[in-house]
Amino acid sequence: MTSTRRAPDADQQAAFKSVQSQGKLCLDHLRVMAAPGGRIAARAQSGDPLWSRVAATGYNQVCRDRRTPAGSTDDAYLSTIRGSDDLKLVCDTRWVLGEAVDVLRKRLDRLDTIAEPYDDFEDCIRKSITETDRSPAELTTSIEQALALGTRAVAWELRRPEAGTRVERWKRKLQDNPLVAAIMILGIAIPGIAAVYNALPAWFKEWLGLARSRGP
Repeated sequence: MTSTRRAPDADQQAAFKSVQSQGKLCLDHLRVMAAPGGRIAARAQSGDPLWSRVAATGYNQVCRDRRTPAGSTDDAYLSTIRGSDDLKLVCDTRWVLGEAVDVLRKRLDRLDTIAEPYDDFEDCIRKSITETDRSPAELTTSIEQALALGTRAVAWELRRPEAGTRVERWKRKLQDNPLVAAIMILGIAIPGIAAVYNALPAWFKEWLGLARSRGP
């Protein structure tokens, strides 16, 4: 049967619009981080000992260090990271992005269909930017990847699947996961074989047993 797709109902369309707006917000945060993050990565690779320390330390600790109150513990490193507008922008925006992607996940969960491009976008941000420590170079690469996924996501349109489309989605999942497909086939086939064998007459089962014991 040829599957069809129909437009989502009003509630789902409204839910998807909220996903779109939140996805665009996450994209905006990533764009804010991209240029300063690139400049920080360049400084970290320039050989400057203070910025090399930033690269070796990673953003999680550096962002905490730059919030250290000024005082007797001040040194050249702390003065450098506190005085960097680029570092402030990346640290602050990364925090805000973490909150924004949490909202995106909640809005995705309200949809009754899978919005795969948005799932990929959210997963990339969470695992590669907001919840994982990164060096300046690593964060720059992760931002580029997330920007590409986000651009793909916001161009995607919601289509509510019919029953036939759901079968197609399962087919695609099984094609992408051959091991899972093999396990499912065995799970279906083995009980069926057992049922056929149990239905055989006793004399035939006995004959099968004798034939196996005699061999070729």
